[in-house]
Amino acid sequence: MKKILCLALSLSMMICLAGCGNNSSNGESSESSQSVQNDSLNDDVSALEEDLSGLDEEISDIENETSEVEKKSGLKDNTYTSDYYTFDINDSWELTDEGSTLDCTFGFADYDDSESNERFTAFSVQTIPQPDDTSLKELAEQMVNMYNDTDNYNVESNKETKFNDNDAYEIILAYTNSDVTVKMRQTILKHDKSFFAINSVAEKSVYDDMIKKIDEVLKTFKFI
Repeated sequence: MKKILCLALSLSMMICLAGCGNNSSNGESSESSQSVQNDSLNDDVSALEEDLSGLDEEISDIENETSEVEKKSGLKDNTYTSDYYTFDINDSWELTDEGSTLDCTFGFADYDDSESNERFTAFSVQTIPQPDDTSLKELAEQMVNMYNDTDNYNVESNKETKFNDNDAYEIILAYTNSDVTVKMRQTILKHDKSFFAINSVAEKSVYDDMIKKIDEVLKTFKFI
């Protein structure tokens, strides 16, 4: 779970950098701006991976205090509600992080074997600040370019799609961290003037089975 949370944090950094790219001044060339962003991104991701061991204690505290977080969070009676959206949670999931870089992260808790690859399954939701004139496709293409230019990320596919009747852009990628290779489906949405990313992550060998369990939850996702 720690590695999955670190992956989610690194992904959120990429999304934030994409947002910064959209806010670049008109005097900068897009090529120069992209080069600076890519260099910064690689440095940030490398630093994040190097600090993985130092994050263990902090993330363990988050996991151990799940019940306390739930009391003051958007999660109530198995329904998570933010200012923008809501979805229902079943007993297979636990809230592992909320209100830091990501809106919320839920980890899969319904596994029997402590060594099972199912324990690397999680999904998160993130609200993404963007200029009003940014299109869904523009943001998604920036994300794909950043992944392609970053070490250890491999974009397998990207396409326009529908998510619960909402226009969406779907990116499928694989990421290797230490001895674990995970596969992620990132669903990017725009509602009114706000953007959102839903990141669904599982260890590659069990991804096909675990994405179905994630979708049991995400089929209840709706904007409010």
